[in-house]
Amino acid sequence: MAFNPKPQVWIAGEYVPTSAAGDPTHIGLEGLKIEWGSHERFVDIIPATLTFTILDPTGEWIADKVLSGTDIKVAYTWWDGSKWDNRYMFRGMITAANITPRKLEKEANEDHGYYVDIVATDRIGQLGNTYVSFDASATNERRTLRYRADKINEAAGNTFAGIVTANEPVYGMIPEVYTNSAALTVLDDLYRGAQYARPEYDPHTNRIERGRWETFTYWNFAAFCKDEDSGKYMLGMPRHPNVLDDSKRGINLIYTLPAEDVESDGVLTQDVDSSITNISVKYYKSTQGAEKEFYSRIAVNIPNYKGIGNRTWNFETKFYDYDAAPLLALEAEAKYNLWRWRLEDVKWTTKRTGGFKTTTHMHMWLQPRSNDMRIFLNGSAHGHLKDYVPIYSLMGNTITYRDDAWHFEPKLAPYGYDTAYLEPITFTRWGSGTTNNPQFSELHESIRLSDMQYTEDTIREPLIEFGNAPV
Repeated sequence: MAFNPKPQVWIAGEYVPTSAAGDPTHIGLEGLKIEWGSHERFVDIIPATLTFTILDPTGEWIADKVLSGTDIKVAYTWWDGSKWDNRYMFRGMITAANITPRKLEKEANEDHGYYVDIVATDRIGQLGNTYVSFDASATNERRTLRYRADKINEAAGNTFAGIVTANEPVYGMIPEVYTNSAALTVLDDLYRGAQYARPEYDPHTNRIERGRWETFTYWNFAAFCKDEDSGKYMLGMPRHPNVLDDSKRGINLIYTLPAEDVESDGVLTQDVDSSITNISVKYYKSTQGAEKEFYSRIAVNIPNYKGIGNRTWNFETKFYDYDAAPLLALEAEAKYNLWRWRLEDVKWTTKRTGGFKTTTHMHMWLQPRSNDMRIFLNGSAHGHLKDYVPIYSLMGNTITYRDDAWHFEPKLAPYGYDTAYLEPITFTRWGSGTTNNPQFSELHESIRLSDMQYTEDTIREPLIEFGNAPV
């Protein structure tokens, strides 16, 4: 069955009707939009934003409302075959509201009503206007990540159900005294450089979770996976050559998106500013304290690096004795990802697919966090390009509900790979006995011959749909 969820909105705990049934005082209009993330992995925290329009037919509803600073929640609801269920996809605060008369041809006391345009930021964005003051150097207990996370939540009025941090490093963070510091900045310090983690707000659990800010590996290629609906084999599941099942590491969220379902101008871009030749990480040594800064540096060899000059990527972590991890992660990003072709303008809508195939995929697309989600764009028109593999990380998205369908504009980052390690399945290898591949009649119609160049693994079934997937 296909899943076609509908959005629901609450303002200050009051449900916003989405139809005229029951003669409501106000109606939420189509066009709800949530934008989150960016095209980059290693960026500062970017709060999600929401825009939404309400029709107030008489002007009575908005007359006694002060919307700025008001709590707003958005969920999507779906029929699971036996009951209605719902899941939050946005929690935040209204930051701006504009009122526009529906019709005003003369200044007269007539009920024309209003359009109320709302802008909101999510709860992690609210931390930008929350300030903390505490001494993280007084005792060993106060130097911990847990203490700092609790102080952030306390300053925010314990808005969050929890703030999940990285495991406590052996030597911890540098001791600091925070005086009227933006809680969002303090939060960013808690994650930057710490075991490849970055904060991601999960509106359903109302927790700040640990996301990953680096690609897991750069040896990832497609495999055959059985599609439960059709019984045919599709391409998906990038894999690591030394790990039998990456799902044990909680990172396998793959969505195979047929290129025929995508709207795109097909524009690929490369930017010399993204061609990094040097990495520099500023850090601190536990034996020297926070008064002395240290730097670790490494050169990056990329195609044509001699012709673009020196371009240094500067990074700072406030964790003691923790320079190697961010240094190697940034090097891998620069070496295998940043300089590659980037597909900017992908769009797709559930109108083309009849809805979401599974609840897992529904949650993956409607939850505004990366979840280490990867997308394999099969049937890509760019398959002939040298050193190009259409495997991407979903690092952000623009989610819009209109015309009874969900519309997506994914923000994709190239996912690390090195085709030197790829031994594609060819006609010669197909029946050699060294592979366990389906018959041609068992292949899904979405597979193109051009996709075979990305395929070296044996059958993987069923299609992997877990890892960090919401349940």
